[in-house]
Amino acid sequence: MTKKIDSINNCVPDLRNVNKHTRRGMSLMEDSIRNCGFGDSITVDKNGNVISGNGRVEVLQDIQMLNPIVVESDGSRPIVHQRT
Repeated sequence: MTKKIDSINNCVPDLRNVNKHTRRGMSLMEDSIRNCGFGDSITVDKNGNVISGNGRVEVLQDIQMLNPIVVESDGSRPIVHQRT
């Protein structure tokens, strides 16, 4: 069964993530999201464990941008994010 991701808070960070973000980098990411909107992605497995985007999840939680658009995929086709 696939875990429903209806909030960024349902994403489980990878505690073994080797990318240790700096405060400066996280601050720059936050500024970018606040000024330009969110245009990147977060990839989670069927259990909600973060595969890529640990830093993005942390920043989104900090700024309370918690309501994601979820696109389910088996990984066999690319996903294009077209901003309107």
